[in-house]
Amino acid sequence: MAARVLVVDDEPGVRYFVEETLLSSDYHVMSVSNGAAALELLPSQKFDVAILDLKMPGVGGLDVLRALRSESPCTVSIVLTGYGSLETALVALRQGAYDYLLKPCSPQQLRDCVRSGLDKHWHTIQRCAEAKFITNLTYQFRHPLTSLELNLQLLERSSGKKRLYYLSHLKQATQQMKQLLEGTATLSHLQFSNKPLKFVEMDLNFLVAQVVNAYQHMAQSHDLELLFEPVDCPLPIRAVQSQIIQAITNLVQNAIKYTHTGHIDITTSINHTHQRACLEVKDTGVGISEDELPYLFERFYHDTWATSNGSGLGLAIVKEIITLHQGTIEVESQLNQGSLFRVCLPVVAS
Repeated sequence: MAARVLVVDDEPGVRYFVEETLLSSDYHVMSVSNGAAALELLPSQKFDVAILDLKMPGVGGLDVLRALRSESPCTVSIVLTGYGSLETALVALRQGAYDYLLKPCSPQQLRDCVRSGLDKHWHTIQRCAEAKFITNLTYQFRHPLTSLELNLQLLERSSGKKRLYYLSHLKQATQQMKQLLEGTATLSHLQFSNKPLKFVEMDLNFLVAQVVNAYQHMAQSHDLELLFEPVDCPLPIRAVQSQIIQAITNLVQNAIKYTHTGHIDITTSINHTHQRACLEVKDTGVGISEDELPYLFERFYHDTWATSNGSGLGLAIVKEIITLHQGTIEVESQLNQGSLFRVCLPVVAS
């Protein structure tokens, strides 16, 4: 995805120069002619880089910089200044600006400064994501560890049927920790690995059929019908096979887990208008309440509509995989009415 750059300058010539220079380098650029217009954008728009003229009538560049630090602290701010305003530029640096450029600057100076700022931006975002990930992981491990400790203490003092009862709880807590470790390893690899992905052309229908065949026995053991109706043409996509299979597997496992009676319908189709291969997994299960839907793909999210001993990472892993493959995932659901998950991936041009 192209980096988003906000340009705030009251000089049309400067705005044109910055826009043309950055657009030619494939950045997504939005420009406004004054600080007040920039402040109106900040609550609803997120930018990777902001290029700010310091000397503007009314709301100046320093005002926009302060608002950015509050509204979007990860945004990298670069200030534009003239030789006569270097002291103001130093003030901006002390208030959190990343760098400054003297007017007039060359296109190469502008590109180099933005590129350097973006490197800092992505590094900061990754560092924050890693810190949040570790904090969440620590919190998630607290419950099964506490359960292990408590049940071990009770097991030491018990006998007979009570021992079997506490042993079953120990096994449950151990299994939950194992799922957390496996899910965490998978998600951290997807999010933080620097290794380039090796995409290979393959047929989505073939991958879905593999997963459906593998889970027929599980569905039957739950007295469920697992049905697959592929579109009657190949669906060529570029993908990392193991990742797409894992995403499909997680969706099918969830459908079986939360469907107590009825059937699970899996279909594929092609959207010719948008050149997308689409997969739908529809169940007759417990469904999801409207309040839960916005949080469904968050890491460590645990459902409240059904009892679960899962890791809370399954759908987060699906979302991460689909995003890495330039695809989209959507969900439609109502409580007690079943759920439909729809994944769409780019089709390889013929």
